[in-house]
Order: sequence, then C-alpha cells, then structure tokens
Amino acid sequence: MITFHALPLILIVGFICLLGLFLGWRWRRSFVEQKNNAARECAQEIIREARRTAFKIEETGKKNIEEYEAKASAKIEQLHFDRLAELNRTQDALDQKDKEICLQGEYLCKKEKEVVRRETAVQEQQSRAAVLENRCKDLQSRLVRKLEQASQISSSEARAELMRSFEEAIKKEKLRLSQNLEEEAKRTAEGKARRLLTSAIERYAHAVLPERSISIVKLPNEEMKGRIIGREGRNIRALEAAAGVSIVIDETPEILLITGFDPLRREIAARALEKLIDDGKIHPARIEEEVIHAQAEVEKLFVELGEQAAFEGAIHDLPKELVRLVGMLKFRQGEGQNLYEHSLEVARLSRLIAAELGLDVQKAFRAGLLHDIGRALDGVSDRQHAAAGAKAVRQYGESEEIADSIALHETDERTDVLLVSVVRGANRLSEQRAGARKHASGEAVERLKELENYAAIDGVERAFVIKTGRILKVFVETAVEDVSGREGIERDIEDALTQRLSGENQIEVIFTKMTKQSVGTGETAQLPQEK
Repeated sequence: MITFHALPLILIVGFICLLGLFLGWRWRRSFVEQKNNAARECAQEIIREARRTAFKIEETGKKNIEEYEAKASAKIEQLHFDRLAELNRTQDALDQKDKEICLQGEYLCKKEKEVVRRETAVQEQQSRAAVLENRCKDLQSRLVRKLEQASQISSSEARAELMRSFEEAIKKEKLRLSQNLEEEAKRTAEGKARRLLTSAIERYAHAVLPERSISIVKLPNEEMKGRIIGREGRNIRALEAAAGVSIVIDETPEILLITGFDPLRREIAARALEKLIDDGKIHPARIEEEVIHAQAEVEKLFVELGEQAAFEGAIHDLPKELVRLVGMLKFRQGEGQNLYEHSLEVARLSRLIAAELGLDVQKAFRAGLLHDIGRALDGVSDRQHAAAGAKAVRQYGESEEIADSIALHETDERTDVLLVSVVRGANRLSEQRAGARKHASGEAVERLKELENYAAIDGVERAFVIKTGRILKVFVETAVEDVSGREGIERDIEDALTQRLSGENQIEVIFTKMTKQSVGTGETAQLPQEK
C-alpha cells in the first residue's frame, strides 16, 4: 500500500523517466538525421563520381571510335590498292595469254597447211602405187602362166607341194629342238635337284635315336620292389592288367623295367609307378586310380606336344583335333622310328626344300607335319594310313593341296602339285637316312598288334601281348560266369590263332578273369585271376 509520504518520490521518479525518454528520443532523432545527411552526401558524391566516370568513358569511347574509324579507313584503302594491283597483274597475265594463243593459232595454221600438203603428196603416191600394183599383178599372172606351161602343173598344185615340204621341214626341226630342250631340261633338273637335296641335308643334320621297347623306372630303395610286387604278386598283376605291359624285377639294384611294344602303355605305366612310389600307398585300388590319372596326364601331354610342333612352324590355326593327333605320334612307331620326331624332321626338311624352290614355307611345314597323321588314328594299318590321314584332314578343313600331299607321300604317282613332291622327297630323306628306321622292328610291332586284334571278340574285356609276342594275356569280362562261355571264348581265340599263324610259331595264351575283391583300405578293385 502506497503511503502519502511516498507519493512525491514516485512523481519525481516518473518525471525523471519521462525526461530520460524525451532526451533519448531527441538524441536518436538527431543521430538518425546525422546518418541520413551523411548518406545523402555519400549518395551525391557517388552520383558526382559516376557522372565524372561516365564523362571519362564517353570521352574515351569517342577517341576509340575515331581511332577505329581511322584504322578502318586506312585498311579499306590498303585493300582497295591491293585489289587494284591484283587486277592489274591479272590483266597483264590475260594479255600475255592472248599473245600466246595468237602465236599458237598461227602455228596451227602453218601445221594445217603442212598436213594438207602431205595428204596431197600421199594421195599422189597411193595413185602411183596402185598403178605399180596393177602392173605387178599383170606381170605375176604372165609369169605364173609361163611357169605352168614349163612345169606342166597348176599353181594350186605347186602351192600344195611347197606347203607340204615346208611342213615336213618344220616337223623335223621341231622334233630336234624338243629333244634338245628335253635333254637340257633333264640335265638342269637333275643338277638342281642334287644341289637342293644336298643343301637341305647339310642345313638339317639331326641325330636319329631308335625307339626302345623298354622303359626304366628308378626305385628309392630295394624294399620298394617287394611293395610293388605285393602279397602273392597281386600288386604287380594289377599293374600289368591295368596298363597292359610286362613288369620285370630282377637283381639289378634300385631298377625296375617296363617292357612292351606300345610306347603309350609304357609311358602310362611309368607315370603311374612314379606316382605310386612317391605316394607310398601301393595296392590294387590305388594302382587302378593312378593308371587312370596317368592316362589323363598323357592326354594333356598330347595337346602340349602338338602345340609345340605347331608353334615351331608358326601354325596358329591348326584344329584342336589335329593338334591332339600330332601329339599322339610321340607314342607311335613306324619301323622302329618315333613318328613324332619323324614328322617334325619331315616338316623341317619340307620347309628347307620349299624355301629353296620359292614355295610357301609355312604350308610346306604344315603338310610335312601332318603327312603321317593317319598313323595316330586307331584301327588303321600302315598300308592304309596315307588315305586315312588325307580323309581326316579334309574333315577338319585342310586344303586339298595338303590332303593330296598326305595321300600321295608314299607313292610314286606323277603329279603337278609341287607340294606333293616336296613332302614325298622330305619323307624319303628322313626314312632312308642311316639308322633312321629298322624294318624288322616295324614288322614285329605290326605282328604284335595283329595278335591283340585276334583276341578282340565278344566277352573279352581287353588283351595284351607281352614277352615279345610269346604270351597273349586275355582278360575275360566279369559278366561271363559260366564255364561254357569261357570255353567258347578260348576256342574262338585258339581257332583264330591257328588259322593265321604257322605251325612253327608257338604262343602261350593266358586267360584271366577280373573279379571284385576288397583290399586293406576298404576300397574295391578288380584283381586278375589267371587260369
């Protein structure tokens, strides 16, 4: 509650507040007026400065316009003068050209007059020649009549007699020239062929190593021999049955021999044995597994060898099937000679001969490399390999020229295709080099293959010839259970051998039945049981 004594104090305070508000308002108003005056002065100064700048820009623009107009006028005048000078030069050139045309016209007029004069002279000469020709014909007819009266034969008969004598003389001369040319061509061709073959042989000297029928596997110790043989010989029998080779274990320390006429079987058996020796686990199931793995590795090796041979000849478009067949030649023999090395040798010789003759060296290498490709095909004999190889390369898109080279490389048939002669010559050079081939070995291998084919009948799983042809081991299929069926198979094979072999040749036939048995690892393998 406000008392009466505090009322004057409140009035004084209120007056002071009102006075403070008034003074503040006045100060603010004066401050705002000062700010507005300063802004006006600043704006007026900016306007004055803008007017001065605009005036300067206007003056500068006028000066620039005047300078540009002066420069443009000078440039226009210079262009005008240059144009006038160019027109003057063009006019001078036209005047000079007119003079030249006038001179050429005068020259042409003179030439025309000369041509007319010469034509007149030629016409006069032609008229004189016609007169002389008529006189010659008259004289010739008179002479012919006098000759006919003197010789008592007509002109047609005399002409025929003359032509007959000319023909006889020409025939004799032609025969003499052809004989001389033929003799000279023979001498030249024989000399060139000798030089060509000598050069090819000198430039390609390659040692020939005959193929063996034995592969050697080194053993880490003597104990490994017993593990390879196995209990009661089951391991070695399983390996021989799976690979189709004969294993020889003798007293030679740390050495094991693999014998067989087929290099591919020996290679598979050697690879499988090396893996088994490294692994240390040797039992029939493991042996069959490693033989299968070795077969897969050899299949890859076919491709690698074929690609190496194609790369040497810069052949990058050889079909994959032909690449594989070329690699298979590494494990084929022809009369004791490795056919892969022989094909490479023929390809190199063909390339050298083609280079000497100026032929396509890449095509020559290709034809030489593929010339024995038929020997890599299954079921093809040596007598049919050329035709089979030509048919195969045609199927894979090779040219007719290369196919003919393959088909005719073993024959003496005359041909106009130079590539055939090149491959034929290179093949004979490779075959007839000292030590290159052993015909007796090749015939023996063919005989062993025929023996295996005799056992290729129903009920026989596979058959292998071992001991250089003295033993034929026949593996009978597991499905043949009855005794009569096995006896029928034995009788058929015996009849086939009796019909095809002479009485002096004796072959032991071992029949083996493949049976399923369990081995120590819990796996199941086919073990042979010989009878």
